[in-house]
Amino acid sequence: MGRPRGVEDEVILRATAPVRGRVGPTGLTAPGRSGARHPRAEAFLCTDLTDPQLYERAPAVHRARRRAIGELSAEAVDAGELRAGTDVAALAGAVQAITARAGLTWAVDRSGLAQRLRRELDAVLHPHLPPRRGHEPAKS
Repeated sequence: MGRPRGVEDEVILRATAPVRGRVGPTGLTAPGRSGARHPRAEAFLCTDLTDPQLYERAPAVHRARRRAIGELSAEAVDAGELRAGTDVAALAGAVQAITARAGLTWAVDRSGLAQRLRRELDAVLHPHLPPRRGHEPAKS
């Protein structure tokens, strides 16, 4: 026996799809958010991947996230915040993978999601940062 159904699941899913598409299953990395809801968000994502109706939107959300990261990376190159010539498509894939893995790792050990994410993103972004003024390598 399930819950009483006042509204069909499909109606709820269609109504929430724009929000889920915009913010994805985890909005927990936003400033001021804690990781307390993250395990439920990961479980929700797993449901998205196994339920055919929910999965229907997952690839589009995945591509939209990567595209957004790529656009932000390209803006950072244009602003001089990342080295000229940075392969923004490859960097977007790496950033997306790092953020997903950091979330999954946190869901298991539950320690310092924001710090973990910052540390791991710093590591993947560091080779793409331009030299700091006054810290350029010495020319021979």
